Amino acid sequence: MSRTPLLGALLGACGSVPEGEVCRASLALGTGTEAFEPLADGDVLAMVLGPQGGYHLPLALRVCGAEGRVDTHLRATTAGGDAVVDAWASTVLVAHDGCCGEALDLYGYLLPRDPTRLDGVAATVSAVVGDREVAAELVLAAP
Repeated sequence: MSRTPLLGALLGACGSVPEGEVCRASLALGTGTEAFEPLADGDVLAMVLGPQGGYHLPLALRVCGAEGRVDTHLRATTAGGDAVVDAWASTVLVAHDGCCGEALDLYGYLLPRDPTRLDGVAATVSAVVGDREVAAELVLAAP
């Protein structure tokens, strides 16, 4: 049995822009490796040990009004202005519903090597895609 029709049905079920409505450009910050989970001010974001032995912030984006590949700039700074993450990435949007797509499993590699130094630290985590920017005040947690 072919999985292609099922995959097409599932992707089609995600929805699209109703006829006559406009897809508005927007950007949302989140986390997630398989599905987008939004982040809001005050949320705790756990640092993760990456596949090459370094630690990172596991980030994801929901991008509306764009298709295909997008260039992203991920940043995180502490209240004192110390850079925690400063990463550029080019990624393909997945789970596109005709208006919005998701950039999942983005690695914001930590500039400090020791994640325990950042445990409990408040940080402004932001992302830029084109002319859109989004930010959230998050609390970092050691793995």
